[in-house]
Amino acid sequence: MRILPTTVEVRPLGRIGLAGFVLLAAIFLFAGNLRAQPVNDNFLSAKAITGALGTDAASNAGATSEANEPAHANQPGGASVWYRWTAPRDGLMTFSTLGSSIDTVLAVYGGTTLSGLVPLAANNDAVINPPTTDSLVRLSVVDGTTYYIAVDGYFGEEGNYVFNWAYEFAGEFLFTSFFHSGSLQNVYEYSETEGFRGARITVTRRFGSSGRVLVDYATSDGTAVDGPDYTGDNGTLVFNDGQMSATILISIQNDGGTPQAPREFTVTLSNPRLDSNESTEIAPPVLNATDTTAVRLLDVDVGPSDDTDQHAFIFNF
Repeated sequence: MRILPTTVEVRPLGRIGLAGFVLLAAIFLFAGNLRAQPVNDNFLSAKAITGALGTDAASNAGATSEANEPAHANQPGGASVWYRWTAPRDGLMTFSTLGSSIDTVLAVYGGTTLSGLVPLAANNDAVINPPTTDSLVRLSVVDGTTYYIAVDGYFGEEGNYVFNWAYEFAGEFLFTSFFHSGSLQNVYEYSETEGFRGARITVTRRFGSSGRVLVDYATSDGTAVDGPDYTGDNGTLVFNDGQMSATILISIQNDGGTPQAPREFTVTLSNPRLDSNESTEIAPPVLNATDTTAVRLLDVDVGPSDDTDQHAFIFNF
């Protein structure tokens, strides 16, 4: 079978056709790089917030920095949004980005123009142990005074953030031991022979201690099993006004001399809330991103093969 050659005719674009093609390509390129900016991207369009407390969950995707905009908290940014708040009374005010999905930078200013801003308070990371990428500042405010607050992404990071403000804050719940171990962030270690006093798991609240608050807890099996290894439990911790910590006591079972590898179970916090009779002018408590801790049971019948298998680094603060 003979295959005949195929001829394809290519015609050059005319002058109008070529110009139209170039214009169309430029439009597509521009549209691909164009993103909507947040409505409060610029200082002059700062979002007005009011009241003694509140929360705004939003995104800084598409946000920019303006000419003459300061480096908030002296950190590299580039994706800032602005808020404007007038103090309804004198007092100590807390602004934060607790609960944000991105690494934030936070700054509070006095003044009425971008070039004339007066820095009043700023923060990059609220704490370093346990580490957090959320930001938090406290400052004394004066009744009737207007403050400008910038929320920026560290090194221009973009995404969802949470902006909070309150005179009184019930705090953030977290465990008082911190350890990086895969997906587990907190580890308490106990010997199986400590069953007579149990595993004492301490929960604290930081960034605030206002009001009577509650938080639920529950244990879950891992390699350690409810019954043979420990006694499972669930309940509610109650913190009175000003109280900073509370303890969960979990019974540990002795295996009766049977050699076993270290076992673990977990304790999880949930449902942080104000007491039903508490003032509504207190910002409710929140959970730290690490709301689960592991309890590791070390078997006294097995000698440690190495430090990695038997020991965790425990940080208390």
